[in-house]
Amino acid sequence: MRRPPEKELTRNIVYHAVSVITLAGTKETASKLRDLVISTLDDRLSKIVKLSMELNRLSQEKVTSGDVEATLIEPRSRFEPNAMEDARGSGESVSGKENIICTTSLGLKQYVKRGVGEEDEEETIKIKWDRTILLKPKVILSSSIV
Repeated sequence: MRRPPEKELTRNIVYHAVSVITLAGTKETASKLRDLVISTLDDRLSKIVKLSMELNRLSQEKVTSGDVEATLIEPRSRFEPNAMEDARGSGESVSGKENIICTTSLGLKQYVKRGVGEEDEEETIKIKWDRTILLKPKVILSSSIV
């Protein structure tokens, strides 16, 4: 009997997480690591798998009319409130001069082809795209760990 696709994907993610942790030099056995990963991340992995499968389903149904891209913010980048959210979300206004420590939740952007532009000097036709932020990535700011 074949496993449901959600269980199979979760099992694969756990397998690869255990492989990475093992390669990093841990002394734990694979079965202990697998149990630890499952007990620690099971709810989160289930959500990731369900959302991934939904995104896959939508893209196959051609509901998306362009390219969809997961986004993260590089460490030490400046905080841009129009493009990201403060993960600690205290509700206070955040200065654009703040540095990012890390991304805690991926964002999602959609690119839709707007049209075709003119040829450039190299006779290459440029495609024009519209970008829409569907979900802002969440970040940890340097001021939140002081």
